[in-house]
Amino acid sequence: MMNVLGVLASSLVLAHGGHGGHGGHGAHNGHGEPRCFKGPPGSTMFRHREFQKCKEFGWFTIHWSVYEDTNTLKVGVVGKVDGWLGFGLSSSGSMKGADIMVGRFNDEDVFVLEDRYSDNFVTPSLDDEQNVELLEGGASRGYTWWVGTRKIKRDCSSMDRLNDLDAYQYDAIQNIIVAAGASHAFERHTIRTATGLPLLEDVEVIPEPVEATQTITLQPEDENGAPFVVPANRTTYWCTPFIFPNDTKYHTVKVVPRVADHGLMHHMIMYLCNGEPRGASECSRPNGGVDEICSGSYYTWTPGRTTMYTPLEAGMPFGKGSTTYFMLQMHYDNPEGRTGVVDTTAFDFIYTSELRQHDLGLMWLGALLSDINIPPGQPAHLVDNVCSSECTQLRIPEGGVTFVDIRDHMHRFGRSAGTEVMRDGKVIQDLTWNRYDYNHQGGAQVTFKLLPGDSMRHWCTYDTLNTDEAVQGGRTAADEMCFGFLMHYPATLGMCIAYPGETATICQKAGGMPSLVPYNRNSVANNFTNAERVNERCDESPPRGHGERFPAITLPDPSCYKGPPGSTMFTSCEFEKCKEFGWFTIHWSVDKDTNTLKVGVVGKVDGWLGFGLSSSGSMKGADIMVGRFNDEDVFVLEDRYSDNFVTPSLDDEQNVELLEGGASGGYTWWVGTRRIERDCSSMDRLNDLDAYQYDAIQNIIVAAGASHAFERHTIRTATGLPLLEDVEVIPEPVEATQTITLQPEDENGAPFVVPANRTTYWCTPFIFPNDTKYHTVKVVPRVADHGLMHHMIMYLCNGEPRGASECSRPNGGVDEICSGSYYTWTPGRTTMYTPLEAGMPFGKGSTTYFMLQMHYDNPEGRTGVVDTTAFDFIYTSELRQHDLGLMWLGALLSDINIPPGQPAHLVDNVCSSECTQLRIPEGGVTFVDIRDHMHRFGRSAGTEVMRDGKVIQDLTWNRYDYNHQGGAQVTFKLLPGDSMRHWCTYDTLNTDEAVQGGRTAADEMCFGFLMHYPATLGMCIAYPGETATICQKAGGMPSLVPYSRSSAANNFTNAERVNERCGETPPRGHGERFPAITEIDEPEEAPRFRRGRGKWDRKSSHGKHEKRGKRGKKSKRCKEGHDHIQSPPSSEGNH
Repeated sequence: MMNVLGVLASSLVLAHGGHGGHGGHGAHNGHGEPRCFKGPPGSTMFRHREFQKCKEFGWFTIHWSVYEDTNTLKVGVVGKVDGWLGFGLSSSGSMKGADIMVGRFNDEDVFVLEDRYSDNFVTPSLDDEQNVELLEGGASRGYTWWVGTRKIKRDCSSMDRLNDLDAYQYDAIQNIIVAAGASHAFERHTIRTATGLPLLEDVEVIPEPVEATQTITLQPEDENGAPFVVPANRTTYWCTPFIFPNDTKYHTVKVVPRVADHGLMHHMIMYLCNGEPRGASECSRPNGGVDEICSGSYYTWTPGRTTMYTPLEAGMPFGKGSTTYFMLQMHYDNPEGRTGVVDTTAFDFIYTSELRQHDLGLMWLGALLSDINIPPGQPAHLVDNVCSSECTQLRIPEGGVTFVDIRDHMHRFGRSAGTEVMRDGKVIQDLTWNRYDYNHQGGAQVTFKLLPGDSMRHWCTYDTLNTDEAVQGGRTAADEMCFGFLMHYPATLGMCIAYPGETATICQKAGGMPSLVPYNRNSVANNFTNAERVNERCDESPPRGHGERFPAITLPDPSCYKGPPGSTMFTSCEFEKCKEFGWFTIHWSVDKDTNTLKVGVVGKVDGWLGFGLSSSGSMKGADIMVGRFNDEDVFVLEDRYSDNFVTPSLDDEQNVELLEGGASGGYTWWVGTRRIERDCSSMDRLNDLDAYQYDAIQNIIVAAGASHAFERHTIRTATGLPLLEDVEVIPEPVEATQTITLQPEDENGAPFVVPANRTTYWCTPFIFPNDTKYHTVKVVPRVADHGLMHHMIMYLCNGEPRGASECSRPNGGVDEICSGSYYTWTPGRTTMYTPLEAGMPFGKGSTTYFMLQMHYDNPEGRTGVVDTTAFDFIYTSELRQHDLGLMWLGALLSDINIPPGQPAHLVDNVCSSECTQLRIPEGGVTFVDIRDHMHRFGRSAGTEVMRDGKVIQDLTWNRYDYNHQGGAQVTFKLLPGDSMRHWCTYDTLNTDEAVQGGRTAADEMCFGFLMHYPATLGMCIAYPGETATICQKAGGMPSLVPYSRSSAANNFTNAERVNERCGETPPRGHGERFPAITEIDEPEEAPRFRRGRGKWDRKSSHGKHEKRGKRGKKSKRCKEGHDHIQSPPSSEGNH
């Protein structure tokens, strides 16, 4: 027995990986390297050490780094194409005006990287100056790839003018295009995706190492100077005063924001104030309603902003002869009414007494809130405002001022924004951001002069197509704003905004009081409407770019709800979620009550459009909904399936319903529903709701054809979506109203402060009521910081609890014994409901106490973070029929050793028939929930059940996602003598070191957690050497049971595989995850893209597709008036 306990103490400790490594995109592996780093076999260029970031899309993966010191962009692209492959930057998101790098084999069969540009919708031309360098490139097995660099700061002789670094939006979204052709001859593309990437996110814009070492850290405080607890109100403005050193004059040269909770933090403004500060308080005005005067602004933070460096020639002044004090104004938006959240946000101001040449100031452009009134149903409503020539003549010194930084601010309806400068009747600067993103509001480094008599126009556009109410300007997150914040030197202007009525300008001196200056908008100096537009630097007209963004159906970001003109179906009241991809947008809702999936798809195609669910991510085994015009010119929605790599066939039973559909202007769209729980007569077996992975990723396919005749697709994208994320799996309203809330505490019972160590396990004991027996029927996790929280396990323990402590073992190293598990949380898990017939027991006759074990992963060494995570356990004394228990399957950590360079290394483990014969009662147990757990290298996982030599259950998750580990509702019986196999696969192609099983985020695991009733099994795992099984009774001590893997009852290798319910062979699906760069999801003999096949962006050549299909009824949500904008699901992100 001691040997068993020793193994358990060293191996059976769940440890999970947080957001390790570099702050890049995509899921990370255990070495801090995102899994999106993908290259061809033999290449060593597509690694984390070569690139700062990567992002995986449907048919390509992109990798990038920006080197500010050399003004160089390094890009690596891998595409699933057998032809030329291009990457471009575009102000509008379209080919017009794009600057492109193209990799291909030339006529001499040499792989080259070409610098090209496109001034219109034509074949991009070679640039006269080739400012790119190829580092590696090639093509093999249906893939083309290349790595190259380009200089991104040019003189005007080059066509690279769009890519000047001083016009880049750092912390923000850049429009990119990736396109490819059917061959290496540079002809028309057969596939193209336009999207946005934060190329400069987290890339520090550093002129040179900052010499200042003195730091002031500001944090919001309550009236007593303690850390501020955010109220449960939807909107809170809180002001905290701070007095900076004033013995001499100083310059701030760097500001580092450390935002604790992006879900609550809406903005921060630091105001310049005079008079006597009177303490922290709620503040409806910038001065907090208590101070003498706050006359200007020093610094602002909005979502997406990272470290700010001032230019070498200027600093932000404070100290002697300056403002009396600063007011830190925090705006919190708390739509969920969260309580008890301690805001540990901090702003570090790094300063120096070695003054720079100029004082840097912050100026506001924009519209007064009272001037913003946006009607509903507008795709791009314009709000603009002019800073008049009369104001600049008054405030700007003779030599002018130099602007060095600009950032725009709107709320959720914002679409695009820009600032223009006019001199002598000509627009000489046009700084336009077409892809405004609320979560990456960002900014741009600029360098331009404003002279006395110049005028400036600032504008914003808004999309209100998905709201029925006008949107007003206002202070709350539900209102709108239109501001531009501009840093300039010498600091002369604090604000320049047109006064209502447009007869005067509010013209404020930096740090002074505002004054009104007469303003004539009709004067030449202030009239931007018909002004000639030139580029002062290059003397050529820059693109206006006031709109086009790909795909621009009628709706812009940040909302992904996009539909054709006239349709009211593609709104947030019709669909719970939406997600925008390169050439299509998908919308979805799941109705658990009726087992119905509602899908809306809009594709940039002039042909049939299909949406499918697939266990493997390929056409084989896919269940597909196809919308098209049939031979009678009627738009139909067809229920199809594909058993192999062939044309999908019509299902014998048509279980889909068309609500709306049509084609026009080069787009096809439809909205439809399908039943997703079927009897065995239907081919829809893959979509049974009881096998869905809720909280997790489902494999989907979106494909389209060149015409409405249902022939081979010309474009197809396979990806994953959390279709059931945040869709509460509720059997019926829960009758229980009693709640126990658990939060991690320190040794003194205070909220726990997460240590700066990379890995921390912290255990807090809790005693539940024990006067009678209870059932937990619902658990609500409220995780405060997903960047630190790696897992939670709630253990069943006995003995005397001895206080909270750091714990390397489940029992915290201080308690008598913790013998089983009650509940687990891993990333992606949402509210859990137990089935109506069972509950999780506690109370009289049960465990003595519970141990809440938290695993924190803190790769950045963050300090001072108070973890306000909470878990609500809703329980009842009205007991249900069965006790629900949690069982562990999987591999001991000591049994995991994964070699490097493996695409799908297998780790598996068998729960033996000998164990189930011992522990399972005669009537069997019913499993109702299953979830798998691996770390960053995890690729796929599954659980199989064998009875009488046949595999009767095969629950395979091909698209494992660490951030959406999820689970599935299942309903199957396990009988005495059955055996179970649990397996995981791992991808180590992008690491040179073996990966071991272990407790830290850099190690790996392979576990399955299964909820079942009646609660009988706590653990069933093969002991090292595979001669015995660790066979634990629920809530009891583990024991060893002899085990023979070679016996028929335990041998899964050659077993016949049947579906107990339908009597047919289910797909194995042990691995393929799309897109797999070194694998192909179709036979190699499948036809390639052919020239001319992919012209899905062409305009329809015949009028018959200009009509729509039938129209469905509005959903219950819309009827009830809930036609509101929801935040798109997060992505990449998007969503």
